[in-house]
Amino acid sequence: MKKISLNILLSALVLLMSSYIVQEEVKKTLPETQGKQKKVVFRLGNYTSELDEFRDTALKALDLMSKVFSSKEFKDSISKYNFPCSNAWFKENICKKPGNIMIYKCDSAANIVHGSTVYEDLLIDKQVTLDLNIIHAKGTTNSYGFSAACVYKINTYSWWLKNNRKQPLSEEYAIHLAHEYCHVVGYYHSSYHKIQDDVSYRMGGIVRNILWRWSHENVKN
Repeated sequence: MKKISLNILLSALVLLMSSYIVQEEVKKTLPETQGKQKKVVFRLGNYTSELDEFRDTALKALDLMSKVFSSKEFKDSISKYNFPCSNAWFKENICKKPGNIMIYKCDSAANIVHGSTVYEDLLIDKQVTLDLNIIHAKGTTNSYGFSAACVYKINTYSWWLKNNRKQPLSEEYAIHLAHEYCHVVGYYHSSYHKIQDDVSYRMGGIVRNILWRWSHENVKN
């Protein structure tokens, strides 16, 4: 009887140790950047605009962007995705003063950029000051605007900033700023990956969907 009890005890111990080992191996496969939910506040720095009376809309857009990025819904949404490494630059000297921007974004072992890495990149600072510049395009363009890595300035073409968008203009501008901010922290478009695998375009879609749900569910943050 004692021998049977000892065998049962040993079997239980083996199962317990196996479970622990499996859990530890799972932890090793998760990106190190997976962590707690963070908060960020986007503030307006230098502001120039060729549109009259747009400043209040810009301030509302930055506030919406702050609320979305700081929400659990945003963290959960972006963490579901992985992106091709062609989204991210690799050279250290691309930023003369990289600050808190992550230089190495690609998980070379998995050959992907983890969604959790993108999340950490976007919320690495608690406060971010953005210079906003709204200009009239010279000639015809389909571009909404442009920005550059490591430069905290977002340039926006005025042609699309009208009140005939699918969502309120402050929300549409917030979506645009979220897209461009991905470029600021070092993610760029590339012919080596499809548009659905592009960090900036995916970011715009995530922010749009969250704002759409919030406005229809009367969510207050």
